[in-house]
This record gives sequence, C-alpha cells and structure tokens, in this order.
Amino acid sequence: MSMPISDDDPKIVLQQRSSHVEGFAKECAVVTHYRLKNDPSGKGVVVDEDAKLEEELVLRPTSETIIWNSYKNWIQSYP
Repeated sequence: MSMPISDDDPKIVLQQRSSHVEGFAKECAVVTHYRLKNDPSGKGVVVDEDAKLEEELVLRPTSETIIWNSYKNWIQSYP
C-alpha cells in the first residue's frame, strides 16, 4: 500500500520516493541556513547561526540538472 506524499516535510517526501533507489540519501545535501558571515577571527566565512531555516531544504543533484542545460542547446525549432 502506498502512502500519499505530503509536501509538508521535504525529508519525508524524499524518504517515500527513495525507497526503491539504492544510495539515494548519499546524493542529497541538507540546507539548514540561508546566510554566511565573515569569521570573527578573519579566516574566511562561517555559517550565520541567526540565519537558521525554519524548515530544512533537501537537495538532490541529478543528471537531469545537467542534461537539461545541454538539451536546450540541442533542440532546434522549425522556421
């Protein structure tokens, strides 16, 4: 029996969709903050702890991400 997919929690959505894909979770990045700031010690940048997201974002780069950018260059419209 399949469960309905909810848009409320990205991690649950990915978990439900990834049950048939081996290694799916290893390809994801979890975004927890929306801003960086200068490191007080002057050694680059650090995560701004005041910029924590209310809800984590889960991103999965896929081959589609890359292929569509190239695909648009392959398609030629008819005059």
